Amino acid sequence: MEAAHPVLTWRKSSHSEPTGNCVEIAEVDGVFVRHSQCQGPGILTFGRGAWQRFVRHVKDPAGTFRTAP
Repeated sequence: MEAAHPVLTWRKSSHSEPTGNCVEIAEVDGVFVRHSQCQGPGILTFGRGAWQRFVRHVKDPAGTFRTAP
């Protein structure tokens, strides 16, 4: 699948496990996400707004620090 996106530069999560099980992301016009050890088919694509909401939820699932829309 990476051949379909040759300009993608992947970076590994800062919370990677020592075994290498983690996700990698690449940002171009959106955000691409893949498993670091299974880099073939299965790349997820998010728009920037959806990715920002996802990351915000992961960091604060209870919405403690949420601001008004």
